[in-house]
Amino acid sequence: MLKYLAKRIGRSILTLFVIVTLVFCLLRLMPVEGYFANYEKMTEAQIQAGLQSMGLLDPLPVQIGRFWWNALHGDLGVSHIYKVNASVTGILAKKLPISIQMGVFAMLLSLVIGIPMGLLMGRFKNRWPDKIGTAIIVLIQAVPAAVYYLYIQMYGTTALGVGLLFDASDWRYWVLPVCSMSLGNVAFYAMWLRRYMVDESNKDYVRLALAKGVSESNIALRHIFRNAMVPLVQYIPSAFLTEDAVVYDVGSGTGSIAVECATCSPGIRVYAIEQKATAQQLLRRNLEKFHLANVIPVDGKAPDILESLEPPTHVFIGGSSGCLADILHVIWEKNPRTRVVVNAISLETVAQITELAAGKMQTEIIQVQVSRAKTVGTYHLMQAENPVYICVLTMA
Repeated sequence: MLKYLAKRIGRSILTLFVIVTLVFCLLRLMPVEGYFANYEKMTEAQIQAGLQSMGLLDPLPVQIGRFWWNALHGDLGVSHIYKVNASVTGILAKKLPISIQMGVFAMLLSLVIGIPMGLLMGRFKNRWPDKIGTAIIVLIQAVPAAVYYLYIQMYGTTALGVGLLFDASDWRYWVLPVCSMSLGNVAFYAMWLRRYMVDESNKDYVRLALAKGVSESNIALRHIFRNAMVPLVQYIPSAFLTEDAVVYDVGSGTGSIAVECATCSPGIRVYAIEQKATAQQLLRRNLEKFHLANVIPVDGKAPDILESLEPPTHVFIGGSSGCLADILHVIWEKNPRTRVVVNAISLETVAQITELAAGKMQTEIIQVQVSRAKTVGTYHLMQAENPVYICVLTMA
């Protein structure tokens, strides 16, 4: 686990280093006018002297090395435009707390407005609250943010009686930036909560409650809204996938699980492991159909093929070809905290899973069984299909 975390942190640091270095190099390509507040009044000798004092005439590798050395010691240089000769670190130290407060207030405001708005839209589907909410969402998402920010500034400053320069001591100056920052998330929360509520309202338990005489308002608030909030709050599937999760789909078949996992977030990497040639072809067709670049098909048999893959955070085992114990051993060696979900159809497999997980992992077993109607003369009898056992293994 420590090796995995170190690897992930190392990649993040390397990515940050590359991006900051590229931005630094690109900024050095801008015209020299940007370095001086009174460029038009300066002579060529003064310009060269100024560039020399800032170290901009040194070779680019020297500038990059000096920048990183100073940055790692907390020195980001001095400002030549915003506040002449003022420390950039000092400027950020004053501004950053205000920015964080604005971000928190904007998030809270978007929750306070977006969730009730989505609740009303879902509760009154295709009626005037839904239509008004849809119009607002379309307006926020279709119009470029810079456009409505401009109108908010033009009319908001007049309505509140504030100037264009921010004054943190006056609450009125906080209203416009916080409202502007919250608009995108208001649309997001309202849109997705409405969608989840509409999906929930079509489920069988809602129809059953209505048939028993439970009021629509009671069902909407106590059942539909509560269940619709689960995917919205998590914004991830029930397997608790994070946006940078690494998923093994062992025995992927045609890739239904791999596709579902990959569509949760483009940051998730899914390794679809399948040994049958026919299934491999269908898997690749499905990946092309859904345009999924974050699913990596792996042709081969587990557990041998797993050795070359990066450590997983989540694993789904749909088929093990009799090698379940070896597969779990390799997975837990690569990452002991891996969350594993195994589908089983026999009690022997379930017993094997519980034995392997004993003392190491917490085990949750869910049985799912489906029945189909069969016509016998003038009667319809429900004929049960074989039960399926879903075994979830997590760190004890």
